[in-house]
Amino acid sequence: MGSVSEKLKACGVKINTLIKGVPGFGSGILYLTPNFVDYNYILTARHVFQETAVSAFAYPHVGDIEICYSEKGKLTRLELIKKIVVKDKLIVFDEDFAILIVKKIDTIAFRQILVSDELQEEEKDFFSWATFSANKDELHRFDLQRNDPERKRLKLAGHVDPKYLPGMSGAGVFHAEKSVLYGIITSYPNEELQNDTVDCASISFVEINAKLKSSKLVELDIKSSGHKREVGTEVVDIHQAFINNVCLDLEMARKRLKTDIADDWYYDPLKYIDLLNQSYLFEQLEPYFGKNDYTAKEAERFYVPKKKFTLRLALVSPFIDRVLYMATVGTLADKLDRAMISNVYSARYNRFSEKQLILNGVEQWKKMQYRLAELAVLKNGGGNFKYGCLIEIDLLNFYDNINKSLLHEKILRVCENDNEHNAAKLLSVILHKFSTKELGLPQNSDASSLLASFYLNQVDIFMSHHAPAYFRFMDDIRIFCKDKYEARKVLQTFEFELRRCYLSVNSQKTEIYTLVDGETQVLGPNEKRRSQLKHKFDVDLNKIARLRHSQNHQYLNEAFHGCITLLKENLIPGDDISPEEAARKLNYAFNTISSLAVRGINLEAGTTEFRELILKAAASLTDKPWLTPEVSRVLSLLSTTEIKSYFLDTLKKIVLKDKYNTYSFQTYQIWLLLAKHKCEVSALKKFAIKQIEKNDDTNKAVIAAMVIYMCSVDNGYRRVILRKFSEGFTHGYFENRVALIALRAFKTEIIDASKIDSTLTKAHAFTHRFKNKDLVFVQGFEEDEEDEIDPLEQLYSI
Repeated sequence: MGSVSEKLKACGVKINTLIKGVPGFGSGILYLTPNFVDYNYILTARHVFQETAVSAFAYPHVGDIEICYSEKGKLTRLELIKKIVVKDKLIVFDEDFAILIVKKIDTIAFRQILVSDELQEEEKDFFSWATFSANKDELHRFDLQRNDPERKRLKLAGHVDPKYLPGMSGAGVFHAEKSVLYGIITSYPNEELQNDTVDCASISFVEINAKLKSSKLVELDIKSSGHKREVGTEVVDIHQAFINNVCLDLEMARKRLKTDIADDWYYDPLKYIDLLNQSYLFEQLEPYFGKNDYTAKEAERFYVPKKKFTLRLALVSPFIDRVLYMATVGTLADKLDRAMISNVYSARYNRFSEKQLILNGVEQWKKMQYRLAELAVLKNGGGNFKYGCLIEIDLLNFYDNINKSLLHEKILRVCENDNEHNAAKLLSVILHKFSTKELGLPQNSDASSLLASFYLNQVDIFMSHHAPAYFRFMDDIRIFCKDKYEARKVLQTFEFELRRCYLSVNSQKTEIYTLVDGETQVLGPNEKRRSQLKHKFDVDLNKIARLRHSQNHQYLNEAFHGCITLLKENLIPGDDISPEEAARKLNYAFNTISSLAVRGINLEAGTTEFRELILKAAASLTDKPWLTPEVSRVLSLLSTTEIKSYFLDTLKKIVLKDKYNTYSFQTYQIWLLLAKHKCEVSALKKFAIKQIEKNDDTNKAVIAAMVIYMCSVDNGYRRVILRKFSEGFTHGYFENRVALIALRAFKTEIIDASKIDSTLTKAHAFTHRFKNKDLVFVQGFEEDEEDEIDPLEQLYSI
């Protein structure tokens, strides 16, 4: 991996100058700024830009400035600053110190450094990379020793003839075993270099930062800061951390993951609030910074019931692997998105927010619907409809059939620099570690959504040239054609091209429709009115959407009663409402009610109608397990007294009776709900203890929830789990994580470290900080935060 000094050679630069027409040169150090700005700094000595060390500095005297860095032993141009912009790019100080502002070039991997004026007693050795007159075409290492800290004076480890020293000015001096800059060499105090000493600029980094701040520029990081820390001999910037030779923005990934986990199918009981911080990332990932040995773990396989009772695979990965997955995809996201055609609306990269990797899917879906509605009534120059036919295509098991090796090949084609190629390689490794199967991406993840949307890029481009009008939202494709005969040919062309991606059309959900203009005529087989493509405006729903955002309590209450009406109409829908529309409206109603409760609406005040409807919804969970997250979210916001008085029997029946507790996805959430309300019931405790003792590996998600339940209703049971944990009770990451949450009240040193999952070795100390809080959250939001996503979105998700 190389020593500290060998790594930091990458930060050394040579500065070629033209002062009053006379060429000269000096040294400097490149300071890598955070990636939210588009410039870096070159720190150097001011007199590099003067005729002599003692002459006055003047901007008009400075001509073009060339900065060169060392690449494979040779000096290569980094940037040429033309004379006309020198005044904007060169910051000079009263002391012999200057800063050049240079463009940030992401293709060159410079090292992160800190700066510090302080010296510890044991810090005696230093080094510097500089050019000098003896050989001005290379950077040379100079070793130095502590001499006079008060003057920032250092002693060269070996004698150098003074006549060869020109060019050394401006070089950075680093601590021997740290990536910490101590100073900038500016002069030697004795005329003939007696005593072999050199001085650094007599200015503190605090003073330098004061000037940068007044100029509204990024300041230098003095010692460790919130986003930049010393990790061993490395300095790691969480915005630009190197893992497996990839520069990753882990902080951006952390923010995006915080949004992404809100709707996890098997949600974390703490919503990872204990681990979603920079300090944890620094500590847990410390073994991997600057190295090439990170590897993800195999994801655990759980299942989620669909509306027709078939199962959807849910891959659950360790938190730290999800951070790296999000960060790696984030590194590639811009290039992937730019490769996609504009008529693909799903999972587009979000360049406008740090909190979400992809644009709001609902808004994108609406945009596509509006575009389809426009084309459905588009007429040609003769006044006739341009398109007479619409193909609606659905792909068969899209996510489950994405070929990971082919995806990797496609990604490589859009990569342009080493970092992107390395990111593509890391991504391929992560995906193949998540699952050893060649086919399939993890679902319910923004990162996966972006990859899946990109996967069909070649099909999109091909069809945009072979179809009259082509549109796609993930695995839903719409194609306008002149008539059904043209549509058949286009569909055949599409299927042939699709097979190149190892995918197939879902024949049961693919139709060719003839578009009909009239509103009164009876539709024949495979006919659709043009007006059906027009987005329908629902007055009642949009009224609720407006009211729920109001600051007026009366309006919020009106929104609440609007949701009660939605529940009445859609819990048992009439013949005039399709099951899909009813399900979407139920989702909207439940999510809005949850949001209103967080904002202060008392769900238990006034009429009993609401209770009766929620009782009906809870009872329906035996036949509609997919509604469990929405119903549980509302139940979590009711008082414990209300739950125990009216809902407990229904919830007990689902988790205790074999005929009902079929789906782990459902019972996992209900056990956590019972834990939240501390529903201490003998039958529940007896059942949970029996299952925990049995510890069936095939039911580990539910057993994990039972552990939380038992430790919530009986503090003494935590010691039982502590003993079991030391005996290797947990199976895999998921149970291990939940057990550590249950044990959060114990000091970290009591926990048997040898039984902690390798991805959680630093986690308990952070979880322990929440030891006095009753932290069982329900999927979707924290109890003390207002949701940021309008539940109206649920109506349009596909």
